[in-house]
Amino acid sequence: MLSVSVIVATFNREFRLRRLVDALRVQDFPSKRFEVILVDDGSTDGTGGYLRTLHNDTRLQIRVLSQNNRGPASARNFGARVARGDLFAFIDDDCVPDSNWLSEMVICADRDASLAGIGGMIVRLHDNVMSRWVDRSGIMGHPLYCGGATSYLVTANAVFRRRAFEEVGGFNEQIGWPGGEDPELALRIRLAGGRLGICSGSRVRHEHRDSFRGLFRTFFCYGRGSIFFSTPSSWGVRSWRGRKAIIRLLCGCSWRHLTMAFYGAFRPSLSLAERITELTCGVIRAFGFCWGRAYQHYLF
Repeated sequence: MLSVSVIVATFNREFRLRRLVDALRVQDFPSKRFEVILVDDGSTDGTGGYLRTLHNDTRLQIRVLSQNNRGPASARNFGARVARGDLFAFIDDDCVPDSNWLSEMVICADRDASLAGIGGMIVRLHDNVMSRWVDRSGIMGHPLYCGGATSYLVTANAVFRRRAFEEVGGFNEQIGWPGGEDPELALRIRLAGGRLGICSGSRVRHEHRDSFRGLFRTFFCYGRGSIFFSTPSSWGVRSWRGRKAIIRLLCGCSWRHLTMAFYGAFRPSLSLAERITELTCGVIRAFGFCWGRAYQHYLF
């Protein structure tokens, strides 16, 4: 049976991290077959104190690391460097995995040894109009396909084989913010000949953004990250189609996407609150991404 290293990057999210660790304690996957590596990315709240209480945890094999704040890509790479598992399982600190999350991933990895990476399902943790919009938009939890292949995985719920991850050098630490580092990694794996797949039985619940400010910041970061995989000449023709699909999914930057937001707001199946949210979030998505992209391109 494959062994797994669960790698979690965390920053100033003590409550959410506690909730995640509690969910990892009740995984139905044998506890001796997986370790949990928690990387504190320079937290300034009570996260560090909570992590110190986990050193002698008897229910999980936990290792705690800490570094100065350098972003999730750097923190995940730090965890991967000390990991012992055959598979690297990444989950965000604001997620709650189902009890069969790991076991389903390992079953999928065993079933198809040719897959370099596998993504699971991501659904909303809380049911509100903002979370329902995130689900409808396809940003989280919806496999992105291009030309019959999975284009990228979301690191809120993704597993990579150790060899495939290490061969491409892990995450790009130039992306020092949460947004863009996961599609950039997936594209390098695909360019190296790796295949990505989906495990529909492995599910996590994600705490979607519940404020317009948080949503704008998310798409601002996506826009910044898109700079790193948006030039065809830097990657070659065979991966460019996948990149274009990713950019279209993340941005909503063009008039076409703004038009989609307006049309989507008037779908008969939506309530009045959902229509207002559809329109507002669509506009925030478009301009947040564009501003982030312009910020990264012109200021750096």
